[in-house]
Amino acid sequence: MGQELQGTLEKLDIQTETNDKLLAQQDKQQDMVRALEQLVALRTELQESNSTCEQQAQKMHSLSEELDEAKTSIRTLNKRNESDISELSFVRNQLEENKHQQQELVDSIEEKKRTIEKLKDKLDRETEKFNKERLDRETEMGQLRDDLRRTTEQYRELNQALAQQQQQMTSLQALS
Repeated sequence: MGQELQGTLEKLDIQTETNDKLLAQQDKQQDMVRALEQLVALRTELQESNSTCEQQAQKMHSLSEELDEAKTSIRTLNKRNESDISELSFVRNQLEENKHQQQELVDSIEEKKRTIEKLKDKLDRETEKFNKERLDRETEMGQLRDDLRRTTEQYRELNQALAQQQQQMTSLQALS
């Protein structure tokens, strides 16, 4: 009877130890689930960032169209300037008036050039910013994918270990 009690106590100790391991493993699985939930939240945040980037790309497209319109305006102004110069040679009486018009056109062209330079600078900054953000997001997405793969692999390994322990527990219970 003493040996039987001793054997029962040993089985109880083994069972308690197995239960403790299973509880620890269950805690790990819950931690993994929380980590997966955080990854999903990060993915959602990344998608929102990508949406913002797309909006910025649309703004850049709009700025590019404005730049094209400004270039067209400059070409038109340049043609008008050439026409004015041609008229100056034929209309000497209006030299002062034409000089004044020419100066206005030059000022307008310079203003347009400054505007174009500002738009080009802004476009360059926005392009650089967009490219950097896109690269950062691609890098971050790659890291997230790697983390997700590792987490999934750990999750599978823990599930396999749990299944093995459950089989051992079932075997021990069958022996009892």
